[in-house]
Amino acid sequence: MRLIAVGAFVAMAAAATPAYAAAPAGDVVVNGSLDNGVKGWWASKNTPINVTGGRLCAQVPTGG
Repeated sequence: MRLIAVGAFVAMAAAATPAYAAAPAGDVVVNGSLDNGVKGWWASKNTPINVTGGRLCAQVPTGG
């Protein structure tokens, strides 16, 4: 009886799992080239970010 219950649970879980579409072609990272500055990037107000020399830079506070 236990085997049937496990099988039913697995079947229900599989049916409830959403089908995910394939990732779009091209870059997955938004603004990965940093051509638009930090647009599309996020940091906390305690860790300001900017682009310097084509690189994303962050100021990490002491102890962080």
